[in-house]
Amino acid sequence: MFKKEFKVDDIVYVVKYNDNNEFSLYVDGLKSTKKTSKYIDDEFASFDDDGPVEKVFYMSNLVKTKNPMKVYTNVVSFVSSVVSKKKPYFFTYTANEKKKWQKYIT
Repeated sequence: MFKKEFKVDDIVYVVKYNDNNEFSLYVDGLKSTKKTSKYIDDEFASFDDDGPVEKVFYMSNLVKTKNPMKVYTNVVSFVSSVVSKKKPYFFTYTANEKKKWQKYIT
């Protein structure tokens, strides 16, 4: 596995490449100095058989950078480096939200 961490606007990003030829990009909220998550009420708490779950973790709306090109440049540099070293026949990219997936397929 190859992995790179980088920081842009006090947000720590992690881009990884695994043995299944998959690239992924995510925010490490524990290492970021900027607030990257919040808790919201769980509208389905009454359906939980293990007891009430009152909060869920939500990240997307708080993860905004003023320098998206720095994020993009770091990711492209990492992908280029891995592809030149590993020379995979194919690779895939995963995203945890459809709206973010659309940003990275162009």
